[in-house]
Amino acid sequence: MKHVILALSTLFLAGCSVGSSGFFEEKIRVATPQESAPALAPLKPVTEEKAVEAPKRLETGYVKGIVRSVVFDGQVGLWRYEVEGTDTTNAKLPFASFAHTAPVAATNDRVYVRIEGGRLKELYALDKPSAAVAPPRPVAPSASPVKRTLDRQVLSVPQSETIVFD
Repeated sequence: MKHVILALSTLFLAGCSVGSSGFFEEKIRVATPQESAPALAPLKPVTEEKAVEAPKRLETGYVKGIVRSVVFDGQVGLWRYEVEGTDTTNAKLPFASFAHTAPVAATNDRVYVRIEGGRLKELYALDKPSAAVAPPRPVAPSASPVKRTLDRQVLSVPQSETIVFD
């Protein structure tokens, strides 16, 4: 079987190298005067001013961060969200803008979002802002405290065992 595989691979590789020109041959093309490059335009002076770019709106991926704005677009009936990423590890997005048909998060909520094509696919609320969290209710002490004992948990050592074979 080894010899058959060796013979087939040799024939395959030999067939790849057959041709009028080799694979590694250098191809040289001589340009004629009619094919010469067009004249270059004069250079413009470089200005020191740099354009300030808005953050790029990425439309597909995951983002873990804080909801910065929630706006309802009445013309198309969609809620527009902007999330600023707080965790960019594992290829998470630093900023995201997406739309959804229903309100799913409020401003300043921490969320983990999956976006595809500018649309919300999944949203997980990590936690709400501290103002939205209700304080825990106090626990009333009971009138008669129950005393717990280990009486039912004490097991005695077996005195005898019987094994019956059928």
